[in-house]
Amino acid sequence: RVGRKNPREGWYSRRYGLIEPAPCLVFSSDQELPFFAATLLFPYRGKEVPSVSFRLEKGHGVFSFGETGEIWIKSRQALKRSLQRLTSKSTLS
Repeated sequence: RVGRKNPREGWYSRRYGLIEPAPCLVFSSDQELPFFAATLLFPYRGKEVPSVSFRLEKGHGVFSFGETGEIWIKSRQALKRSLQRLTSKSTLS
């Protein structure tokens, strides 16, 4: 959504008194508990969209990036190490 007024969402301000519409991500769902969800935001440069996916399986996050295969994330520390390794190989470095 961009620049919604009621409820107020999708705005960006570079300075006091100036607001501009900006894209925002909104998720809502009616599910039975327990419910698990994940959002993957993967910035990249260039026109070609990289092959990236994330899924939850057996209580762990599974991250796939291009040809690196799958990385199973079992803790926050493992997630941090995995993302550092992946981004060092990507076009962001």
